[in-house]
Amino acid sequence: MFERTSTRLNSLLVELISGLLILLFTYAAITKVAAFSTTLHEINNQVLPNWMTPYLAVAIPAAELLIVAGLLTRRYKLVALYASLVLMAVFTVYIGLALLNVYSRMPCSCGGVLKNMGWRTHFVFNLFYVAITLVAIKAVQKIQAAEAPAVQIHLAD
Repeated sequence: MFERTSTRLNSLLVELISGLLILLFTYAAITKVAAFSTTLHEINNQVLPNWMTPYLAVAIPAAELLIVAGLLTRRYKLVALYASLVLMAVFTVYIGLALLNVYSRMPCSCGGVLKNMGWRTHFVFNLFYVAITLVAIKAVQKIQAAEAPAVQIHLAD
């Protein structure tokens, strides 16, 4: 009884967090694609080499949409959660380095609605998403462990 309730709560938690990630990545990808020239300009204004701009302008929204597709399926949900974790961690480290003044100049704070956030707020926002993604990954692992058939070992007499 308790195990079923625990599995249901974990499932609900995974779906809630997946929903938040889906909203975030869908919004981010659509914003980047809809204003592609702005996206190119904003990426060019980062501390990365400019030759990377056209590749990143396509790769980032494509990765975000692939993650969304994975989060919408049971089969790929865990993989998509790990991909979400990696992407959010990379963005968070990048912002953290900006806050520590590691770069020769302060890159632009891009990101649609997030554009209105300061660097510290953006960093906390990203940390929140990293944390809830870790929670979702752990919840999926608990669900999978509960659904796994019990292994019985029979010893020879």
